[in-house]
Amino acid sequence: MKFAKTYMQIHQYRFEDRFEYSIDLPEHLKRLKVPKLILQPIIENAFIHGIDHIRGIGRIDIRAYERQFNLAIEIEDNGGSAQTHPRVSKGMGSGLKGIESRIKLHFGDRYGIEKRQGEQGMIVTLLLPILLNESTDFSSEKGDPAP
Repeated sequence: MKFAKTYMQIHQYRFEDRFEYSIDLPEHLKRLKVPKLILQPIIENAFIHGIDHIRGIGRIDIRAYERQFNLAIEIEDNGGSAQTHPRVSKGMGSGLKGIESRIKLHFGDRYGIEKRQGEQGMIVTLLLPILLNESTDFSSEKGDPAP
């Protein structure tokens, strides 16, 4: 989430007053582990296929929550609000397919990506297992083998 926030801050500088974002990450989910750089391509898609094409203020909202004992992370943009025809989803592009492949490879077929049209733009949801991020690094202690 830190990298996602930094990435959106860069775009906020680029768009000046035309971009806003929010991150809703409950305290109890902050210690969970997720694959590195898993959100960046989804956020990038929101800019390329959505926010870059609207005239008003672009917005990306990221929400993390528990869903059926799993971690769900939603990335929602408002990139379809200024278009006369809502964007039609023809499946996943190569970036999303790559993320989906990584998730399935690491965690199995029950996890992956859901993509749907929201009221104003696209909503991409990642479904991941809940894995705690261990804060202790045992590999640096003398005499103890790495776990």
